[in-house]
Amino acid sequence: MRLTKRRRENLLALALGGVFLAGAIGNLAGAPMMIEDYARWAYPPGFNYVTGALELVTVALLARRRARRAGCLVGATVMGAAIATLLLNSEYGHAFAPAAVLLGLVLLGRRTRRNCLT
Repeated sequence: MRLTKRRRENLLALALGGVFLAGAIGNLAGAPMMIEDYARWAYPPGFNYVTGALELVTVALLARRRARRAGCLVGATVMGAAIATLLLNSEYGHAFAPAAVLLGLVLLGRRTRRNCLT
């Protein structure tokens, strides 16, 4: 079965949304390992909630085709910050996953035909 461009776009948006939803749940639940990571990276207490909220916003925007480019921008900002944090803390090997998600967001943003404002 051959997938149409729109269906591929929808599947990519769904996959990325799943990644961001999983991240949001972990951050908003305050998983002890995540709290320790944020402390080690010198983020203020509760910053995991900011990240989790931005991840939820990303999920909501990716779910609507007209808002996908905005979702890609918010998600790319979160992933860019994650990559910068990991690189600045010499955790190079952990930067590959957010870099792959960032690449997926770039591809989705380019595939999405409509601007989020139209």
